[in-house]
Amino acid sequence: MKLIFIYPKFKKFLTDRVALRERLKKFAVGDYVMPPSLAIPIIVSLTPKDIEIKLIDDNFGDPIDFDEDADAVCISFFTPQAARAYYLGNEYRKHGKTVIMGGFHPTATPDETLQHCDTVCIGEVEPLWSEILNDLKKKSLKKLYK
Repeated sequence: MKLIFIYPKFKKFLTDRVALRERLKKFAVGDYVMPPSLAIPIIVSLTPKDIEIKLIDDNFGDPIDFDEDADAVCISFFTPQAARAYYLGNEYRKHGKTVIMGGFHPTATPDETLQHCDTVCIGEVEPLWSEILNDLKKKSLKKLYK
């Protein structure tokens, strides 16, 4: 089994706010005033070693191939990334891929998110990930996991 994990691109808050960026420089980590999301690294750490994993950070311009062979594409995101995440989900589905979404935004808007993916994880993924993987292997994914 192969999974692709994507952290979608988003415009950082400080990009166009030069004066504020300078004042917060000592608190910043790269373009962030806080560390980037750890959701995907946590999910990867919970994934059995026999499952092939590919990580894509869209913020660094990692290439995206909608035809790449994968059993599922997993996208974790928050609201500033929603438009990009929805685009990616729609494109992967057009190419016949199963798309699983989770994160703050999907948790808050599962009905909206389901229009762009096959499955939404609501809330923390840690207690649900093994169930999601088992259902994926059996080709019996639920629409919602919470």
